[in-house]
Amino acid sequence: MTYQFRFREEPFGLNSALDNAEELLSTDFAETWQGEVSRKSPDYVRWVQRSLNQILGLRLAVDGVIGRQTRSAVRRFQQQRGLKVDGIVGSQTESAFIAAGASSPPGGALVPRPATGLANPNVNVPLPRSGAGFYSYKPTSQQYGLPESIHALQAIASVRQKAYPQGPRIGIGDISVHGGGPMRGHKSHQKGVDVDIRLMRNDGREKPTEYQSPQYSRALTQELINLIRANGILGVRYIFFNDPRATGVKPWPNHDNHLHVRFVAPVALSSNELEGLPRGFLS
Repeated sequence: MTYQFRFREEPFGLNSALDNAEELLSTDFAETWQGEVSRKSPDYVRWVQRSLNQILGLRLAVDGVIGRQTRSAVRRFQQQRGLKVDGIVGSQTESAFIAAGASSPPGGALVPRPATGLANPNVNVPLPRSGAGFYSYKPTSQQYGLPESIHALQAIASVRQKAYPQGPRIGIGDISVHGGGPMRGHKSHQKGVDVDIRLMRNDGREKPTEYQSPQYSRALTQELINLIRANGILGVRYIFFNDPRATGVKPWPNHDNHLHVRFVAPVALSSNELEGLPRGFLS
């Protein structure tokens, strides 16, 4: 994916493991499948077992039979992701598998079928509580996104982890509520494309900080900004952040202690995507 945004030269260079971030992140997001999911078929069960082995590091037999061990592994996965723990792979658990890095299931859709009566039914994939290179600092109920948004965040974090295998990880906060719509404390965060991300610290701790703090790392935060903008899954509409020496960001009130990333939705949204912004702000 090609971006129109260009950065000024900085007095520090990106970590060598991040230099080819765009190449690492430029993966083809799976197409939406048109068929119906047959969640009882042996092929589907084998996909579940392979996904559990990949995500949880297990050694389940990939035999297409849901036995006691497979059911127990599904419950363990659901508990880790803040889902209903019932041992049954429905649409939400299936989407969480995909968001955690699993391939698309055989004969089915990439995302759950939209639920009725919600502001944006496609905002239906929860961010896992943690994963390669990231952790969550808000409850799952406030961390639902479009499938592509969740995939982009996981890919960004995975690339950073390769550069910094010892951490610290990226801290991810509010995204949206399930189904989109108003979120308490926010004017945006309604469509599954807005993400709050903590600033990077210079002491390696996974705690909040603000850009005026001695613990704030401008260099590491700038690397993260650059990496977010270089991702090849979703374009970036803007990043709100108030450090006047950071590049690739726009100042906005109450953004001293986090980045507010607005991804470009992969399809047209039903209402004005730029709610809450002054007219002409992005021109």
